[in-house]
Amino acid sequence: MKKKKINILYEDDHCIAIDKPAGILSVPDRYNQDLPNVKHIMVGQNPNILIVHRLDKDTSGVLLLAKNPEAHITLQEQFENRTIEKTYVAIAYGQCHNEDGVIEAAIAPHGVIRGKMSINKKGKKAKTHFRVMELFNRHSLIELKPTTGRTHQLRVHLSHMGHTILCDEMYGGQPAFFLSSEKRNFKPNRGQKERPLISRTALHAASLTFTINGESITVESPLHKDMRATINQLRKLVS
Repeated sequence: MKKKKINILYEDDHCIAIDKPAGILSVPDRYNQDLPNVKHIMVGQNPNILIVHRLDKDTSGVLLLAKNPEAHITLQEQFENRTIEKTYVAIAYGQCHNEDGVIEAAIAPHGVIRGKMSINKKGKKAKTHFRVMELFNRHSLIELKPTTGRTHQLRVHLSHMGHTILCDEMYGGQPAFFLSSEKRNFKPNRGQKERPLISRTALHAASLTFTINGESITVESPLHKDMRATINQLRKLVS
């Protein structure tokens, strides 16, 4: 497996916070151990590295890892006790006219599709705070702060609200976003095929605040190139 370079955003004697690229798993796949994943990539730096939490394969941004079992327990307890503050940014379909609010809807595995989650009153409680950062012609830039950590929580909650995350195929999005879908009379350069602005779920873990060794630490990750490019083009199209 070819190893990818991963940027380190923060490091001390207890933990490492990395800037996870989109397209790689947080942990090894159950069925295919050769798929690129953070655990295998980072173990070269520290053979005892432990994953504290997970981001979906297509989600980019801050991912926290522990350097030893003691730090791993401490950090996991913070996630379980909901004392860690997580902030995400998503590009979503449609104009979300509620400036801010809270989504409270229980989540459970989908009854038919393996790996998919759904809103189900018999599921686990899930809560997400949201704030609209910017509106475009047919899309919204939304800040998300989950207070629970259910599988696919942000993706399911935004879809439930009618604003599926851009390119999130599992929850109703298109596989890729092309400028031609928004810009009239768009033509790619002669002899070239149009390339998508983004072709993965447009969700980014922008910041994480946690406590380690008695100190509160906030780690931030700037939006990655594909999300920045998409936002810039959407801004240009605002009438």
